[in-house]
This record gives sequence, structure tokens and C-alpha cells, in this order.
Amino acid sequence: LLIGTVALLNNKDKFNNLQLLVIDEQHKFGVSQRNSINDSNYNLTPHIISMSATPIPRTVALSIFANYKIVTLQVPTNNQSPKITKLINLNQNYTINYLKKQILQKLENKKQIIIIVPRIKDSIKNNNSKLANIITVYKQYSNDPLFANYEISFIHGQMPSDAKAKIMNKMNKSEIDILISTTVIEVGVDLPQASTIVIYNADGFSISQLHQLRGRVGRNRTLVKQAFCFLLYNSPIKENSYKKLKALVKYTDGFELSEIDLKLRGEGDILGKIQSGKKSNLKIMRILESKDLLKLSYKLANKYINSDYFNYSDVKKLTKNSQQIYINTNDFLNKI
Repeated sequence: LLIGTVALLNNKDKFNNLQLLVIDEQHKFGVSQRNSINDSNYNLTPHIISMSATPIPRTVALSIFANYKIVTLQVPTNNQSPKITKLINLNQNYTINYLKKQILQKLENKKQIIIIVPRIKDSIKNNNSKLANIITVYKQYSNDPLFANYEISFIHGQMPSDAKAKIMNKMNKSEIDILISTTVIEVGVDLPQASTIVIYNADGFSISQLHQLRGRVGRNRTLVKQAFCFLLYNSPIKENSYKKLKALVKYTDGFELSEIDLKLRGEGDILGKIQSGKKSNLKIMRILESKDLLKLSYKLANKYINSDYFNYSDVKKLTKNSQQIYINTNDFLNKI
């Protein structure tokens, strides 16, 4: 039994009897990374379990299109708080005032606030960018008289490990009221007293990221009866980006959201490495609209594959060759 980070992928030649590979938060990995251990060059064919709360478009497509057995945990753990998600337009004063009022109310009730921003600081090249950054947002809240009596801190991935650990320790002890952070806390962070998360430039994050970030609050129903997530954006906003945010408001189920993500972004290249996008190598088939047809075709294909007409080595060779032919054909067509 070996538990590790992606460093394990660089040592795949050290495995000689790998039977099971479990990939947690699989949406965080690229196609090559997830395929690397299961490489025929190393004679490794382990069983694979991929886990994710919000599968990315390509994974959703493959779960329908390929030989995946889906196991879902439909009901969240009883200890999680219900979550309310609201949109905040930063170009409207009344919505900003509403946000501040909500944050202050939670702080008065001894609850912690997490604020997510996409940047650590603005670069010279992005002076006109509307993207929020840690330094600016930290100053905004620190200098606001409304929050003068509350402890405000920030954390990001470029900080030394001991400094990050110190801040998270203080957060766990409720010594920090407002924590401003990048997506460094997207997964694996458990803050029982955190009731509210505010996400700046939410339209720039993926659905899976937003769903994961929202999962950082309301993790203990005993301590937090009702959790809140505020998605902040600047208008005007692109149509698909607004649809994405509205989906987060409406749904809290990761698989509902993953199908919406697939519809909005496309499945990408099923046989290649592009994990989303409208440039699909499926010329006629549409994954979500053709579920029943795909299931039937898969059933019929297996009927013949499992018959005496084919043997296993032939099927394996046929699969490998047909995939390579398909990839080469598409590469050729895309260059014309």
C-alpha cells in the first residue's frame, strides 16, 4: 500500500505487482498523468478507481462513451450544512452593500469567512485587469471600518510552508475571522467554523473549481446551521459564463453540475489529450443527447467481442490500431 502525490507517476517503473490504482480528485490531473501508470510498456494493467466530486467534461463523456462502471454517492454526509449560493454583481452598489451586510452578520455570529481571489498580485502587464488579487482585496477589507474589529489574514501558494501552516493553524483555532486566499485551499482543507465563502471573478473559474471551493464551508452542521457562497462577477459577462454561475446557484449536486459543464464546454478530444472544448473528434455523435444509442451500441459490440469470432489478443490489437488510425486521421483532417 503506497500513498503519494504525482511524484509516484515518475516512478512507475518501480512497480512490479501493481493491482489497484486509486486516483483521488481525478479532475486535477491531465490525461497523460492519469494514463501514465497504466502504460503497456511497463506491463501494468491494474484496476483503476477514479474519484471526483465534480468530473470534468472529458471524464463525463468517457463515463458514458467508454467502459466505465459508475458508482455514485448521491446523498451528502449528514454532517454537512445546507448551502445557499448567490450572485453578486460588482458593478452594482446595492449588491456590494448587501454582501458586506451578510459578511458582517456572519462575523457577529462568530463564524469565519473565506474570500477567494484568482491572483496573488497584479503584474505590470495587467494593470487594467478586472481580476482581483490578494493584496488589493486584503487592503480593502483591512481599511474598511465595518471590519475594524476583526482579524484578517491571507494565504497563497508562494508562501513558505511553515507560514502557511501557521495561518491554517490560527484559522482552525478561530483566531482569524476573514481569510483571503487563492485556490490553494480548493481541496483538502477542513475549517469547521467557516460558514461563508466569497469568490471574486467567479466567472473565470471552472464549474468543478467553484463546486470544490464551495465545499470548503458548511462542513460541520453542528457548528454551522446554514452555509453561504457568494459568486462575484463584473458586468458585462459572457452568456455561457453567466449560465455557469446560475447553474451553481440552482444545483449543489456535483454530477448535475458536471453534465451542465459538459454541455457548456464540450467534451474535447475523446481519444486525445484535450479535456474540454467544442473541437470534438465526434463528428456526428453528441454524448449527452445520444446516451441510449451509445449504451445499445456498446452492448451489441460487446456481444460480438465476447463471442468466439474474436479472441482477446485480436480485440486488443484491433482497439489499439483503430484508435491510432482515428487519431492520425483527425490530425490530418485538422491540418487541411
